[in-house]
Amino acid sequence: LIAKSDLNQLHIWNLSDVSSPTPTATLSGHQEGACESNFALDTSRDTNPKVLSGDRDGRILMWDIGEVVSNPHHGMDVCAQSEFHGHSATVEDVCFHPSSAKEFCSVGDDQLLLFWDERKGKKPVLTAPKWCEVDLHCVDWNAADDNLLVTGDADGGTFVFDRRKVSGPKGEASPLHPLKQHQDAVFRVGWLPESRTHFGSG
Repeated sequence: LIAKSDLNQLHIWNLSDVSSPTPTATLSGHQEGACESNFALDTSRDTNPKVLSGDRDGRILMWDIGEVVSNPHHGMDVCAQSEFHGHSATVEDVCFHPSSAKEFCSVGDDQLLLFWDERKGKKPVLTAPKWCEVDLHCVDWNAADDNLLVTGDADGGTFVFDRRKVSGPKGEASPLHPLKQHQDAVFRVGWLPESRTHFGSG
């Protein structure tokens, strides 16, 4: 279990050892106050897990927690492995590629959807053109089709994108399905497991 709070540290808890009141490991690297009211957090799904966390300074940090999982002992302090820069405002959400701990995407208050590949440096490899003038709150990557993503924004909109064609012929944003059903901000989106076509939002 990984917990994130307003403090500048994340904590990993080993639920198989509930007798201990202390976390197995602490993940450090965020600046003081950078995580206040920030919920951008994700873990990779592979056997050597990594953690992503975004903050109010527009930074995204990555930790390798393979050692924590394979050889846990209380009091471990893990420093961030990598730091990524591309957002100019708060990073609201981050999401790993369904089958790669090297690739991920992010959204933020700068209205940007960014794609990243750790193997290609600390800057985004693809930026989707802006399609709205409000904060982007959330993003999820489809596990059944890794070309599909869905985002939610502060104006109640949800947008499905194909990462192979996030831009139209004139460079404009090109969502596959712009949907507006909510009357207020969307804070969470998620694809149904193994589905290319169904997702939830709220």
